[in-house]
Amino acid sequence: LSSQKSITILSGANLDKIKPKMVFEYKVKILFMGRLIEEKGVLELIRAFNAIPSDIQNSAELIIIGGVSFGSRKETDYLKKLKKEAFANKSIKFTGALVHSEVIDYLDNSNILVVPSIWNEPFGLVVTEGLASGKCIIASDKGGIPEVLGDAGLLINPLNTYEFSAALAGLISDKEKIKELGRKARKRAEENFSWSRVALECKTLFLQ
Repeated sequence: LSSQKSITILSGANLDKIKPKMVFEYKVKILFMGRLIEEKGVLELIRAFNAIPSDIQNSAELIIIGGVSFGSRKETDYLKKLKKEAFANKSIKFTGALVHSEVIDYLDNSNILVVPSIWNEPFGLVVTEGLASGKCIIASDKGGIPEVLGDAGLLINPLNTYEFSAALAGLISDKEKIKELGRKARKRAEENFSWSRVALECKTLFLQ
């Protein structure tokens, strides 16, 4: 379709339900939430985390939420590969598949959200939830993710372990930068991804 015949209305997030929260505990909490399949870049995330210098990595914890599919605890060859890659690192935790309310609890108590997809995500709903929760976001530069994230987070090439690891290490060492990106994230969510904005854009389109 030509640009004259199509219009893009981005999806929203529940800004009333998902509130910004940034609490630092003993360790910086890094979160992945999604399906544990190759396209989501979980293996690349684990490798990047493992490559962080130990004196910095000891100040962080990587929490991986999800299953092979929604609600599934099936053990696939890929999941076994992930756990083998993470086996020696006590700072990496797998929770398995959780219900949405539990996922949001983990999101509330995290500091950094990572979206390392290695395929071209058409949108990336998890990014909007991260923006709404005011999290510092590191995300893949592929597909529709850059359009959703804008300048409210860091874009990386998840296939470049050095670049990915350096981005994680830089944030773990700089809590003020984490807070700054968290504030930018919530601001972007409020300006671009409220359901009231989505409704208004739909109404405007229908009245044209």
